Amino acid sequence: MGKRWLYPDMEELVMKELDATVREFRVDPARIYLTGFSMGATGAYRIAAKWPERFAALMAVAGRVEPASTYRRSLCRAGSSDQEPAYLDCAWGCG
Repeated sequence: MGKRWLYPDMEELVMKELDATVREFRVDPARIYLTGFSMGATGAYRIAAKWPERFAALMAVAGRVEPASTYRRSLCRAGSSDQEPAYLDCAWGCG
């Protein structure tokens, strides 16, 4: 395809593949964890911010975190009491 996977259409493709995997292997949707390293962490963070209800947790390691204004503000907090996954508000290099 010649694209990096963090473009919006590639993010959609990742979610379609996740849906196919959940169906094929009868995955418990309440136990889907998203992780990534470096560019994968950046993409994982973007996907989790767009589809937070799909993931039990996110672990992004050494990825670029975009400004919070890029995401819905309710997702950008260090913790939650309403069973919503917690997301990183700032990372190394924030200023």
